[in-house]
Amino acid sequence: MKESTYYGIFFGAVKTTWLPDHPRNMRLIERVTFRDRRHRQWVAEKESVINGASTGWFLRRLFPAYVGRYRRATVLHDCYCEKRTAPSWRVHRMFREAMLADGTSLAVAWILWAGVRLFGPRFSGRCGSGSVARDGHGDLGSQGRGEADGY
Repeated sequence: MKESTYYGIFFGAVKTTWLPDHPRNMRLIERVTFRDRRHRQWVAEKESVINGASTGWFLRRLFPAYVGRYRRATVLHDCYCEKRTAPSWRVHRMFREAMLADGTSLAVAWILWAGVRLFGPRFSGRCGSGSVARDGHGDLGSQGRGEADGY
């Protein structure tokens, strides 16, 4: 019997309204939360503006941002690439794990993750505003990048 891997759990559904200022911009009308396997909370707040830009134009051609099982992961990735409250490597890892938690195939999740990891935004996570990914105890967790991060 094959043992399943736990990647995390989502709370909330993606509900949006289109914004007239740009053909891809949408505003979240409900909060979406992902708790990863390290018990960090990743929150896309109500009123956040999203557009799929964090995955890059090439990946959006192959995998449209807001269709498929990776929709909620893309919303969170967009929000955290905009907020920059966690390091980019951690945001990209959350993206991969959130896709897998929502049932995206391993192949698609790895292609999208590799694309954002290689060609996506890079940032330290020291700027921005809004919610910060926190572990279940309200701590930011390890700031370093090591073997325990699984990256």
